Amino acid sequence: MSTQSEIKKIISKKPEIPVLFLSAEQKTGYGRFGRKFFSPQGGLWFSLFIPAKRAIAGADTALVVADRIRKALNRKYSLKLKIKKPNDIISGDGRKMAGMLVTKKYRGSKFAGEIIGIGINVNNRTDFEGINAVALKELIGRDGSIGEVLKECLQCMTSLVYD
Repeated sequence: MSTQSEIKKIISKKPEIPVLFLSAEQKTGYGRFGRKFFSPQGGLWFSLFIPAKRAIAGADTALVVADRIRKALNRKYSLKLKIKKPNDIISGDGRKMAGMLVTKKYRGSKFAGEIIGIGINVNNRTDFEGINAVALKELIGRDGSIGEVLKECLQCMTSLVYD
């Protein structure tokens, strides 16, 4: 299961309302170019659909969202996270902590909105072969609160959408 795939099913019926879909883990999570995105239990995996009338809809939506979330997590946890273009949040030493995936949705030729998928390593394992990753837990020296991280993310996206 992937939050992007599940939310696409939901919005096919009601594309005019915002939808948030969270998952404790994803078995078929994916990132840019369809690359497998490892998303085990302990991380924060979600997608948010923003209807066209409120969509951010910029060419750099993933980068803008990533930067807002980076700044919020830096403030909250006294970190020095950075952005790796076009859509990742990385630790000061270059390990990937989060990724964003933005999918624009259309009904025929009309723009219907966008799905912003976010995966953040919070308390999950990150020892995947070939991936240089880090979890928030490793950076702050204790378990992170998935609920608090989600709240920070949603506040960032809400401010982009409604301000």
